[in-house]
Parts: sequence; structure tokens; C-alpha cells
Amino acid sequence: MMMLFLGDELLSVNGVDVKQKSAFDVSTLLQGPKETCVTIEVKHGKYGPIQSIKVQRQLVARTPVFYRLDKMDNGDISFGYVQIKELNAWQKET
Repeated sequence: MMMLFLGDELLSVNGVDVKQKSAFDVSTLLQGPKETCVTIEVKHGKYGPIQSIKVQRQLVARTPVFYRLDKMDNGDISFGYVQIKELNAWQKET
């Protein structure tokens, strides 16, 4: 079983070189239909071996948006809070 560790460098996703790509671009390449496979090429540590790892995609439904509606003490005025924790591909679609 192949594993990833802190300090590993992601080199490619399905043959696409990602060394100069942004985290957002890499995330987009990694995403795809549930239970399909993606092949990533990883260099383990600074001088470690380069390995190709086939990974099955899983559905991760995580929204970065949190909201809450409240009313003032007298109940006449409503207000809301919206918190965006991160901007990611999921947020882009909604």
C-alpha cells in the first residue's frame, strides 16, 4: 500500500505536470466522478524515490459556507451571518 507523507511533492496528476500549478488548479485536476481513479506521481521527500500511485476518488461534500439567521431581542428585526472559510472548487459551483 502506497502512502503519502509530510514533505512529499506532488509531481503530476493523470500525466499533467503540476509542479508550477496553483493548489486550486491541482485540486481541480484531482476531482472527478465518485469511484473513478486518478493517477498521481509523487516524490517522497527531497531525495526520495518517485512513485506512481493510483487512487480511487471518493465523494467529499464539504461546503465552505456557514450561515445563521437571528432576530433581535424584540423580534422585530432579523439579521444574518455568512462565513466563508475558504474559496475552493465546491464554492465556485454554488
